[in-house]
Amino acid sequence: MIIECPKCKTKFEVADSSLSNGEMKFQCSECAYIWTEQISKGRKLLKEEVVEEKDEKLPSILTEEEDGTIKQKKDWLSFLSVRNMLIFLMAVVLFSIVLTIGKFVMNSSGHKDTQNVFENTKKSSDAKDLYIEIVKPLTLTKEGTNEYIIIRGFVYNPTNAKMRVPKLVIRLENRDERVLQEQEREIEVKTLAPLEKTDFMFKVFKFSSQVARVKVDFVDENKI
Repeated sequence: MIIECPKCKTKFEVADSSLSNGEMKFQCSECAYIWTEQISKGRKLLKEEVVEEKDEKLPSILTEEEDGTIKQKKDWLSFLSVRNMLIFLMAVVLFSIVLTIGKFVMNSSGHKDTQNVFENTKKSSDAKDLYIEIVKPLTLTKEGTNEYIIIRGFVYNPTNAKMRVPKLVIRLENRDERVLQEQEREIEVKTLAPLEKTDFMFKVFKFSSQVARVKVDFVDENKI
């Protein structure tokens, strides 16, 4: 007799001698499914509903519903793991950004480099609305026994009008901001168009070892 598994549809040939009239229990060797059938004179008369879905002898057999539940749990745990990793990476990135911004704010608020004895000053001219900036670092050079300070920077016109560039005054100061030396210099460019800038470079004799700061400003033409 041919017996067919109602679940996986696998067919098996069963010797008639091993069959008996009445209800018989079968187990599929392919999917381990268990069911009962009514046998009468070597023929199948009725397929009945399967026996209990969980069998003590087959603890590893799971229903489709249980298997789907386990898969959902695994997927959810996997999602949590990926999400936690993304949150951690985002926290690291945000911390790096905050740290970088903090360093930038500290540097721009006037914190001085202990290895640099010269101060990089920014000065805007209220009278002429021009902007001066000294480019770091200032350097020292020697010519024989004399030392000179190389000052590089630029003058910028942030306005929408053409501006005349006045003379610049260079001040060498000690650590107490007392002026040790002061001199006026001119740059080649006499006027600046709107949003235009011009670079300058001066070589100033350093006559004293007490020089600690260099400042560049516009000459006050209204000063008597």
